[in-house]
Amino acid sequence: MQKFPTLVNDNPTTIVNRMPADLQTFMLGSMARGSKAFHAGVMDPRNWFHIHEDFQGYTAAEWTLTENGNAGGTAALANLANGVLLMTGVHVADNDDIQLQWNNETVWLATGYPLWFETKLSIIDADKMALFAGLVVTDTTIHGGWQDGVGFYKEDGAADTSLDFVSDADGTPTTVAGVHTLEDDTFVSLAFGWDGVSLLVPYVNGVAGTAITTNINDDVDMTVTFMMAVDDGAHAEPTMLIDYYDIWKLRS
Repeated sequence: MQKFPTLVNDNPTTIVNRMPADLQTFMLGSMARGSKAFHAGVMDPRNWFHIHEDFQGYTAAEWTLTENGNAGGTAALANLANGVLLMTGVHVADNDDIQLQWNNETVWLATGYPLWFETKLSIIDADKMALFAGLVVTDTTIHGGWQDGVGFYKEDGAADTSLDFVSDADGTPTTVAGVHTLEDDTFVSLAFGWDGVSLLVPYVNGVAGTAITTNINDDVDMTVTFMMAVDDGAHAEPTMLIDYYDIWKLRS
């Protein structure tokens, strides 16, 4: 993702138009509702909460790594350009999984406060692995079923490479099925935007999908979450590479 432009002029609409197209609908929508999101023509950090993690470093104590099934999985920096986090599992039985959650629940989908989440990742075997990437409440059993969150989810299973976009509130999910077909060892950009009113829109490689308008978690804090699991017999050491994640949210 390109960097947000610095001081150009005092016209926030012009600034937004120079941002990645994926962000424009949500940022312009926030201005239309009269927010004080911009200051001197730039995204004002006093009004926008922002996290960009490029994995130039990784501090294990800031994350909770959980394994359900066989132990021995790891999360560590990969020796790849631009900074990449490598999650590695140890597969013995069907549905062994490993997940990683940031220790702080810092965001939620509140009315009046737009949010943007984006990540870029790949998995080693698209049709034999499950994955989750997104925002969800603290939960040590994402693969077994999660609630109060939003993100991209894929179940494991033979010949299943279809990725879904799911939003859940209080245990009731809404799913947009088949937003992307995953491929082995191929990076994909996954994003979603909350317009602060009623729409959750998925983006895959910068292309918008069908919006979700129901079962949106607007009252429980969430945290950044990644999970992968393996179908029986697929890999002794399944892996996921995470290039980055990025969050913008209008401060409440």
